[in-house]
Amino acid sequence: GAGFVLDAIDFGRRAKDCDAIITGEGCFDSQSLGGKITQQIISLGRQMGKRVFVLCGVSAADGQAGVFPLFGSKPGDLGEARLATRGRMADAVRQLYWKMVSE
Repeated sequence: GAGFVLDAIDFGRRAKDCDAIITGEGCFDSQSLGGKITQQIISLGRQMGKRVFVLCGVSAADGQAGVFPLFGSKPGDLGEARLATRGRMADAVRQLYWKMVSE
């Protein structure tokens, strides 16, 4: 399915002119790197020589370069997450921005 979706949106052509690729996932973990679309985007982006970043809700891949979890490594209360997402997303985007301009 991932390949079909990437072909349908013409990912290769669209990514060609980008400086970096930003993708997202609710929970970034070993399944994310096992054939899901996130892994495909990371692989294709790196093959193209692009910097690839992942914004996610939580990440089980502690210390993975380019991964910006909003809520650390453990999911918390969904209600609290909904209230805090906007602020945490803004913080993650700021961190991502400074990472991009400092490299």
